[in-house]
Amino acid sequence: MTSPPTPLPPPRGFTMMELATVGLIISILMAIALPNFLEAQIRARVTAAISDMATISAAIEEYYLSYRAYPPNRVAKTPEGGLVGDPNREDRKDRSNHGLRGGSLSILTTPLAILSLLPGDPFPTEDHGRHLFDYVNALEITGAPIPRARFGAIGSAAYLLASYAPDEDGDVYAAKMPPEGVGYSPTNGTRSDGDLILLGP
Repeated sequence: MTSPPTPLPPPRGFTMMELATVGLIISILMAIALPNFLEAQIRARVTAAISDMATISAAIEEYYLSYRAYPPNRVAKTPEGGLVGDPNREDRKDRSNHGLRGGSLSILTTPLAILSLLPGDPFPTEDHGRHLFDYVNALEITGAPIPRARFGAIGSAAYLLASYAPDEDGDVYAAKMPPEGVGYSPTNGTRSDGDLILLGP
């Protein structure tokens, strides 16, 4: 005669204390990892902006070889004298008309297709519109190059390209010489003020 099978112990679930401990550990790990992840995203966008501005700069130099002049600052004038789509600071706060920011560089895509498409500025990120890099041809505005000393460098530059950078507040405007001290530096923190600027050539 066989003995009846030994009954299994009833299933035991997790206690509330165990679940709370696991939840606390996950929360702590997220609090450590999330800021680092967000900072990595900003650094990646900064790198992408620098790379895209270098691509545009190379196209500007190719344009110069063809026409012996850098692209003009404007494709059309506003009543205030600025570039269409690049309104003054007060108008820019609502970001309503930024599709044409840096629009004068469309000359690089047509009629001479140096670039098939102008790279977009990865900043700002709060809306889904496409933003272009701003462009200032200093030779057209002042007849003289930009002293690089204004941006902590040596020599002079004929033009500059600018990205909004992580503060997402543009300090460079088409057809105006930029003020001093507007350059972005990650040494002040990845979200520090200033625009990403590339001076060329």
